[in-house]
Amino acid sequence: MSLAYFQHPELSAKPSTVCVIAGDDAAPEVMRPTVEVLRLLASSIRFVEATSGREAIERYGQAFPDETREAIDSADCTLFGASGGPSRSVLWYLRWGKQTSVNIRPARWYPGYRSPMLHPECIDYIIVRDNLEGMYPPREGDITELTALSSSDLWWQAPPVGKEGAYAVRICTDEQMRRVAVAACELALRRQAVGYPGCVTLGAKLLNITAHRWSLPRACSGNGSYVSELELPGISY
Repeated sequence: MSLAYFQHPELSAKPSTVCVIAGDDAAPEVMRPTVEVLRLLASSIRFVEATSGREAIERYGQAFPDETREAIDSADCTLFGASGGPSRSVLWYLRWGKQTSVNIRPARWYPGYRSPMLHPECIDYIIVRDNLEGMYPPREGDITELTALSSSDLWWQAPPVGKEGAYAVRICTDEQMRRVAVAACELALRRQAVGYPGCVTLGAKLLNITAHRWSLPRACSGNGSYVSELELPGISY
């Protein structure tokens, strides 16, 4: 993110509040210098620190106290380190409690950095990813529970019988897949307005591409071509 972003007139006209939660394990070591840099880049932003995890347990008796939840709710956004255990409930609230449906990850190469790519100057894109479903939710259990399920022709292999182990369920709802598709297209249009090509490349999870069907369960890859169903001005297929 560039310095110009933090110097945008809207930021100085309307100061924002950022809730800072350091998180678990080594995350606080990263968060402290990060906040220091952000304070220098955007002095108009108000940073409010809130506790979680072991520190919150010692102070409030619980890993995710009401005070931290209120700080999140009253802030414009939350800067959260990482959850390696006790602070996991904070992550769940930020994702599912706030319905933060899309994960946006910019990737850009800057001159002076070494890269194994032949033309690293071409690296300037944004990854838009599902943030609520897939393998994220802890929907797991003992593998013996699968024996109660009826067989389906959508299964590539029948549930293993007489073996020990665990299973995990991957969820792909039509509603969430459309959210991700819309977010990707709208972001591409905004980038196009400032000079980018405005292209969207979709994975098989969102777009039913025959060549990629092997990488997804048929029930997920066959949910339909969501982008072709979207009616967004400026989008062509």
